[in-house]
Amino acid sequence: MKPPVDFDQLAAEYAKDSKLEKENIDMELLKVPSLICKYAAIHSHHSRAALALGEKYREMKEKRAAYYRGEYCYEDLQKEGWEQYQYPAPKFPTDMKQLLDTDSILIKILLKKQLQESIVSETEIYLKELHSRGYLLRTIVDNRRFLIGQN
Repeated sequence: MKPPVDFDQLAAEYAKDSKLEKENIDMELLKVPSLICKYAAIHSHHSRAALALGEKYREMKEKRAAYYRGEYCYEDLQKEGWEQYQYPAPKFPTDMKQLLDTDSILIKILLKKQLQESIVSETEIYLKELHSRGYLLRTIVDNRRFLIGQN
């Protein structure tokens, strides 16, 4: 599985990767570094995507505020693919905030950003679990060696 991934795909993949073969704990221990690498790559990809979407949101918010203030000429509107705003420009900051908070273009970008951030958060959880898995499996292997008399 290579990034980008969606949230459901990520959860299903980790459910598969998190299963342990109890008879081959030592082999499971060898898988930990590659699993960490896999989920670190996914984490990195989606972190960068969330940052890019944050910047896109900021830029679009500035454009949409200018749009609502009536600062776009006909050519600029055509270039963006927007219709002329038909209402008076907002007079109060709270009016502008309400327009921007309910703007469908901004909402779409924000939802994409939040999805990327949720994937980042989930991969952080998986990475913590994988790091602790390495210690847990090492302890199990050492305990088994002790029980059969090996050092």
